[in-house]
Amino acid sequence: EARSAFGPELQKACLAACDEIVRDFTPELAKNMAKQINDVMKNYKLSEDYLREQGASYYAKAVSQISDKSPAGIPTDEMTEALNSLREMYGLEKEDTYPAHMEYFGAVYKKSILESMGSTGVIRPEFRKG
Repeated sequence: EARSAFGPELQKACLAACDEIVRDFTPELAKNMAKQINDVMKNYKLSEDYLREQGASYYAKAVSQISDKSPAGIPTDEMTEALNSLREMYGLEKEDTYPAHMEYFGAVYKKSILESMGSTGVIRPEFRKG
């Protein structure tokens, strides 16, 4: 089966994208890494399902690495953009990424929301991002 023969090529491309994009994200880098993954997918006739399956674990790794680099545990806009580019590259739906985000960012997000609601239980307008 193509997975066992050529899966390592896809894994290598996914890992390279994960590591390089987390280390030094630029839109141009993301575009180049996506092309490498697409080339592997096309050359070895691998399925989109296989890409999503492999990509999910590399995406979780990226979230972990970005969590470690995040000031106060919250990713910067650039870090979020890097994660979005990986999510798209790996063919993942936003919902597919929720478990990793909850694991690494959930506690900080929950604390931030509770603080912004205060005693009223409503998020005040000045705390909403436009």
